[in-house]
Amino acid sequence: MTPADVIPFRRGAAFGSRRRIAFVINSLGPGGAERVMTHILQATPHGEWEPHLVLLDQEPERRTPPEFVRVHRLNCGGRLKPSVIQLRTALQAIEPDLVVSFLVRANVASIIVGRSLGIPVAASERSQLTTHLAGKYRGIRHLAASLAPRLTYRQADRFIACSEGVRSDLIQNFGVAAERCEQIPNPFDLDQIMRDAAERPERELPPRFMVSVGRLVESKGFADLIEAYELIRPELPLVILGEGPSRPALEMQVAASGLGSRIRFLGYARNPFAVVARAELFVSASHCEGFPNAMVEAMALGLPVVATDCPSGPAEILDGVETVKATGIHAGKYGVLTPMKRPDVLARALALMADARSRERFSHLSRLRAQEFRLDRVTERYWQSFSAVLNGSGDVRTRERMPLDAAGGRA
Repeated sequence: MTPADVIPFRRGAAFGSRRRIAFVINSLGPGGAERVMTHILQATPHGEWEPHLVLLDQEPERRTPPEFVRVHRLNCGGRLKPSVIQLRTALQAIEPDLVVSFLVRANVASIIVGRSLGIPVAASERSQLTTHLAGKYRGIRHLAASLAPRLTYRQADRFIACSEGVRSDLIQNFGVAAERCEQIPNPFDLDQIMRDAAERPERELPPRFMVSVGRLVESKGFADLIEAYELIRPELPLVILGEGPSRPALEMQVAASGLGSRIRFLGYARNPFAVVARAELFVSASHCEGFPNAMVEAMALGLPVVATDCPSGPAEILDGVETVKATGIHAGKYGVLTPMKRPDVLARALALMADARSRERFSHLSRLRAQEFRLDRVTERYWQSFSAVLNGSGDVRTRERMPLDAAGGRA
């Protein structure tokens, strides 16, 4: 890191008496956490805050922060120790009133540095961390990956979880105090989603199809989805959007099933909404989520949803509860849930949604539910939470939470 990478500021200069806030994230890649942070930055209350963005790694940037945000690019190479060292230098130069961090490494580094410099930290977890780490690491690597958040997360001044399942996990397994842990869902720019959906798709598509979206990794359950599809061989072809290391194995699975003409891998799409909007059904067979963005985006476009009741997020979105503990097909308030790792049950749910009347009913409910996560409503709650940290508001349990159930109250 060179001195030019971090722009020094002093209080009262350029931005007057506005409170200075530094957002910290690994990079501005295409992921959901990066999208959420960008939306929050765009919603910065003008005249009240001076926003800075610290990127820990020098990676290709797929998101563009607003022009009024000062960006500081570090070069930590995906490692924790350089992240702590370089972030400390950056925050000493920025002198923020508050640090807001997203994702595990940024959270751990921000909490360590924030404590050492006396700066309050509002960290944000975007996944059900216990399940996420168990699916990603084994043995000693899993122990090492779990240790840092277990030691540091409890020291954050505020934690923001994107779902109730994520919040419960932080409290039960990572020592975060309930009174300092708040649930705020992800925000969605529904108008922009509709505009993007109206564009011409980048790929040639079947006349009719169902769609699944996600990174091609084991935890997203695409192998289960392909097995379920093979069991019933539905009328609608299956289009899979996303890239990842599991793609070769999944393509071999499709070839072995003889369904190569019915299941298509389209890879990464610059504008996935133009594809999703033309589908008739959205399917997720995931084993682990935090708050499934692709699901809400599909619902905003009116797609009925079939999803596994994995930790965490799908049941909250589709039925207004943390989990329905599905053992069979569960017709929720806004979509259909099935148990994880049960391709046979998922197959039956896909067969159920072959009925046009069922799809039409859940299509209407999807649009209704998506309105609960609209951009202006949710980003306001994030900024209210940031203010509460600096104002010493204390117990988050006294603050209004977003209802899990849009039909009226918490289920």
